[in-house]
Amino acid sequence: MPYFIRKLLALVLLLISLSANAYTDGRYVIHTEGSMVLDKTTNLVWQRCSVGQTWNGNTCIGEAKRFTFDQVQQLSQDGWRVPTICELQSLRYCSTGFYYTKEMIDLQDGGKQVAWYCNDNASKPTINRAVFPNTKAKEWSYRSSSPDVVDSSYAWNVNFNNGNVVNFSGRNVSDYVR
Repeated sequence: MPYFIRKLLALVLLLISLSANAYTDGRYVIHTEGSMVLDKTTNLVWQRCSVGQTWNGNTCIGEAKRFTFDQVQQLSQDGWRVPTICELQSLRYCSTGFYYTKEMIDLQDGGKQVAWYCNDNASKPTINRAVFPNTKAKEWSYRSSSPDVVDSSYAWNVNFNNGNVVNFSGRNVSDYVR
């Protein structure tokens, strides 16, 4: 069976499995077991808890762990991987919309530009807390797997307190991971 067909079949089976045992809020389909969620906008499946936390059936408990950029590269296992900056920033929820004018960021990765941050007075944190409970929004940013291609000593992160997409976090700085 060709690779593309196998991948498509695996995705269809995952969607059937999730939808057969899930409830939905329109954008997100949460597996009834609760620890995973399908984002219907991006077709990505996310763990609801930050790395280091566990799902107890109602919420994420425990302490989220922080990792440097190089440590993040080693986290991919059991079919999970650390998201790219475009994937991670897609989880931002800006209640007052995104600030678009000249503040769009070109990530220099060949992909689309993204909004740098939320408009003023956006609700905080800037992530759906019902879907992603106990996200560490105030202390630190969340690390992506995307290095800054212009300056390799930095990497791209998302701050879910204010919705900023930032690249001023050095690769040796420890940040949270989803």
